Amino acid sequence: MVIQMQWNVKFMMIEDYFLGHWNNRTQCSMYPTEYSNIHILWEQIDGGFRSRQWKHRDPIENAYKDLYHKFVQDGSNYILESYDHAWTKRQGCDILLRSTTNGWSGSNTGSCYHHDMLIQTNMEITKDKYKIFDYATRNGEFAFGGNKFFEFVRIG
Repeated sequence: MVIQMQWNVKFMMIEDYFLGHWNNRTQCSMYPTEYSNIHILWEQIDGGFRSRQWKHRDPIENAYKDLYHKFVQDGSNYILESYDHAWTKRQGCDILLRSTTNGWSGSNTGSCYHHDMLIQTNMEITKDKYKIFDYATRNGEFAFGGNKFFEFVRIG
């Protein structure tokens, strides 16, 4: 007698980790003087992906961060490329994503400039949690952000 087993294993593609609506409501409720209530929405669009970040009190149309992206495989890693809405690449802003036990961890090269500010981005993502921070300096002086992760969970 031969027993045949079927495996219903769904392998997550890298974009599956990002796609969806994220919010840090729990974190900002616990630490209201340190964190704003922020939403992140990742969507698939023609040619790639779109990410938007906005404050809870604002409509999504007023997102303070609105970028297009592509995931480019680089061996066992991925490069998260960022673009403006004309698909012009944001030079120096690529994030190298490395596989972890439960998801991905990444940072940029430290050469991402936007409005004369140097922006360092770090992120960690699993299927249930999205952690990210941006730290920006202008002429070596702090401009915005911080080095503590904003911690998001999937909603909806």
